[in-house]
Amino acid sequence: MFATPVRLDVLGLRLENRPLTSGFPPIGACLIPSEPRSAMPRPKVPLISRRSVIRVGLDLVEQEGMDALTVRRIAKELDVNAASLYHYFASKEEILTSVTRAALAEMPVPAMKEGEDWRHWFAEVGIEYRAFLIARPYLTQLRVNGYVSRADLPTEAAAMARMTEAGVPPEHQMVILDTIEAFVIGSALMHEGKRGTSLSGGAAQRKRRAALEDEVFAGMLRTVVVELTERFAPAAED
Repeated sequence: MFATPVRLDVLGLRLENRPLTSGFPPIGACLIPSEPRSAMPRPKVPLISRRSVIRVGLDLVEQEGMDALTVRRIAKELDVNAASLYHYFASKEEILTSVTRAALAEMPVPAMKEGEDWRHWFAEVGIEYRAFLIARPYLTQLRVNGYVSRADLPTEAAAMARMTEAGVPPEHQMVILDTIEAFVIGSALMHEGKRGTSLSGGAAQRKRRAALEDEVFAGMLRTVVVELTERFAPAAED
C-alpha cells in the first residue's frame, strides 16, 4: 500500500516514515536516535609542553640568532598551531624570558677551592661569565634589555653567600655585584661590536689578539674586584 520506508538523518536523529500499523496513525513520523558518530580521540600525551617550547626556542636562537625566535617559527618546528603556545605562555616576552633563563642555567660555575680567597673566585666567575656571553651574543642583548635579572644567574646565590660569610654588608654586596656585571657585560658588548669587522692579520694573529684581550680583561677584573672589596667591604680583609 505504501512505498518502501524513507529514512533521513536530521541533526543526528533518524527520521523514518513507517507504513500503516494497527493502533498507529496511518503514517507516523518517528524520530529515532541515529547511530553515534565517532569523535576524534584526544592524544593521550600533549603534543607540546612548556619545556619543549623552551628547548626549541633555545635551539633556534643558538643556531640562527634572535631573528629566528618567533612564535610562528617555534610552532612550525613543533608542528602545532601558533596559538597552542599561548596555553603555556602569556606572551612572546614570557617565552624570551624563559629561553634566556634556560640558557643562563647552562653557564659553568667555577668551583671554589678549599681555602681560596673568595675575591679570587669572584674574578673567575666574571671571566667565565664573559666567555659565556661572547659565545652566545644574543644573551648579552637579552640581559641588557631586561628580559632577565642578575638574580637569574646561577652564581648569584653563591656570590652573596660568600660575601655574607666574609662580613660584607648587604647594601655593599649589591654595589659590588652590579659593578662587576657592568664590567663583564661592557667587555662582551665591545667584543660583539668587533664581530664581522675586517681586522688586519691572518687567523693566527687574530687568535693571539683574542687571547691577549682575554688576558688583559682577566687582569683588570681581578684589580676591580680587589678595589671594590677594599672600598666597600673592609671587613673582608684578612
